[in-house]
Amino acid sequence: TLMDETGFTFGARGITGEAYAEFKLTDISTEVHVYPPFPLSPEEDWPAILYTITFSRAWQPYIRGYLLLQIILNLTAMACFWLPPHCGERMLLGMTSLLASVTSDLVVSEKLPSVNEVTSFDNFSIMSRIFIALVLFETAMVIYFYYLTADSLTPRWIAWMIKKKETHNPNPRSNAKQKSFLHLKEMQNNIFWQKLSRNIDEFSRVAFPVGYAIGIGVITSNIQ
Repeated sequence: TLMDETGFTFGARGITGEAYAEFKLTDISTEVHVYPPFPLSPEEDWPAILYTITFSRAWQPYIRGYLLLQIILNLTAMACFWLPPHCGERMLLGMTSLLASVTSDLVVSEKLPSVNEVTSFDNFSIMSRIFIALVLFETAMVIYFYYLTADSLTPRWIAWMIKKKETHNPNPRSNAKQKSFLHLKEMQNNIFWQKLSRNIDEFSRVAFPVGYAIGIGVITSNIQ
């Protein structure tokens, strides 16, 4: 209802709002615009009331049901860094966190409008999945190094070609001594690679949570 052409009142106050509504009416502005007379009725003006209605959407469900869930899933995936590489559940924990993150994103995306612009919600979703994927890559790399016995990261086919060219050199050791020597060398190589895998885990335990927290801070600071 227009009041003195400056404000408005709500009719039926008992039914204008809901306690658990997703959308809430926050503001209404009115403006009276008088159109000039039409040729068929030159003596009559045509007044019109222009309404600008503003709604706000509940954001708390998305914070509780998605943003906090994504943060928890990322922290759960990062718990892989504290599991030993020989623990088979380490890779399973990261994969489960990634699948749960994708499923949560699909469920929430159905409730959001489809727009061409990249929103802050999209940036957060992409960043969260990237971090979980990096956790999986880090886990695979650490497990690979933990069981590695080679003296270098040279591919086998290149090492085979180099070894084939050097087969003409006589080997003074017997087969038994050669096998014992190779076994000892592999053990020494494996000790080096296991130490490297532990160093990678120790670095990831700090770098990943700090990087994720910085990413969240950058995205939330850009929210208008």
